[in-house]
Amino acid sequence: MKTRVMLNRCLTFGLGVAIAIGTSAPAMALMARAGAQEDTPAKAEEESSETRAQSEASASHHLQSGEMVKVGSDAVVAADEKVTDLVVVLGNAKLEGEVGGDMVVVFGNAEANGKVGGDCVTVFGSLKLGPQAQLGGDTIVVGGHIDKDAGAQLSAPPIEVSFEKFLPQLDPLWKWIKRGLLLLRPLPPSSGLAWIFVGTFFLIYLVIVLLMPRPMETCVGILEKQAVVCFFVGLLALILSGPLVFILIASGVGLLIVPFVKLALSAAGLVGKAACLQYIGFGLGRRFNATTCLQPLPAFLLGAALVTVLYMVPILGFVLWGVLCPLGLGVAILAAFRAFRRNGRNGDNGHTASPTATLGASSAVNACGTTGGTPPIATSSASPASPQQDLAAVSTLDYANLPRVGFWLRFAASLLDLILLGWLLSHTDGLGVLVWLAYHVGMWTWKGTTIGGIICGIKVVRVDGRNLDFGVAFVRALAAVFSLVSLGLGYFWAGWTKEKQSWHDKIAGTIIVKVPRGVSLI
Repeated sequence: MKTRVMLNRCLTFGLGVAIAIGTSAPAMALMARAGAQEDTPAKAEEESSETRAQSEASASHHLQSGEMVKVGSDAVVAADEKVTDLVVVLGNAKLEGEVGGDMVVVFGNAEANGKVGGDCVTVFGSLKLGPQAQLGGDTIVVGGHIDKDAGAQLSAPPIEVSFEKFLPQLDPLWKWIKRGLLLLRPLPPSSGLAWIFVGTFFLIYLVIVLLMPRPMETCVGILEKQAVVCFFVGLLALILSGPLVFILIASGVGLLIVPFVKLALSAAGLVGKAACLQYIGFGLGRRFNATTCLQPLPAFLLGAALVTVLYMVPILGFVLWGVLCPLGLGVAILAAFRAFRRNGRNGDNGHTASPTATLGASSAVNACGTTGGTPPIATSSASPASPQQDLAAVSTLDYANLPRVGFWLRFAASLLDLILLGWLLSHTDGLGVLVWLAYHVGMWTWKGTTIGGIICGIKVVRVDGRNLDFGVAFVRALAAVFSLVSLGLGYFWAGWTKEKQSWHDKIAGTIIVKVPRGVSLI
């Protein structure tokens, strides 16, 4: 209705102007012929009509119908402008003219020195009212404060809910939220609190780089080969850390373990993040052929500088932070498991001979006998090995070369396990997933397979053919959750690729092989 009225007025004003212009020429001719006595009234009437036309045209120019909506930018309503409603999100608003309806500003500051017919609402920002401000509705400010001039006219008392007023000690955090978090960037340039955190963590990363060169080298090497795997491992660890802590707290006894779990995850994240910064610096050094940046410390400094600059960019900074956190945690977890494997192999070599060396030595003795080359003399106490024993020995040594299992045989084994454990899983009061994971971790660590796998004749081993330990089995079980929540694509991957590895196989470094007949898995 307002728009129609304004259009009618504009048409009326235009008609008046046209009539005045159309009749002005004949009137002037008549006045020139009539003489001096009629000249003055005609001129007065002409000036009066022109003045009215100009004032009406000026009034029509002052009016502007429609809403003004700004997202991510500032809005200005000049003194000769009028809008029906004014809405600004992630920006500031300045009003000198008139708003016929409501004025709403979210995540920004508002300055009003004009007329607002409806409500004036500012959320997560401050409101400044000038001497010419006239507010016809309610005045509400949430998360900011009101600066009111004495000449400002308000139809109702203002409502102010100011976090800064009640919690002044949180003012730096509040500024970081408004200038950083709401703009999706971890480091707003004007936030002193953010720079304190950046400086603190930079010193921590620098100490790690200087005092732990070997772990840094290991982590960077893993990132160069398995960066994607590191990201998914870290993401999975972050997702499962919450339920794990909840379960430990619910158990009662786990209350003593929770602080150590959190401390271990935090330390792993710091070490991995330092390695990621160094890895970025190495990449830049190789990209621009800067030999100086190929050294550990300069590479770290270059990577830290680049990441700090990118943290200031809206959206991109938040995305980069979201990638580096799981990436750093994942590479630290993989580096820790690699260290455990290396220590396990060194311990075995220090005490007992490997199966390969034992079999090679026995074969050499059987073939050549004594050092002089005389064939061995068979005695009655020596019993020849059975074919089953030979097959078991060979299969133990050659697991890596056995045929790999695709999707369907794995699915059959899992289905058998589900049938066998169905009754138990239905009586676990919501803990069926944990029981299922614990069952697989225990069976893989003990026998390298499950009950369903024994029936189907398949076994889980490492890529190099060695048996699984608890750490590898645990990582594989956790990674299997990720393969499942991604619409099961991680499981189908074993049937689509030449390597016949699922996503959790790639993460844990394992394969599933078909064991020949006659080899016992029990």
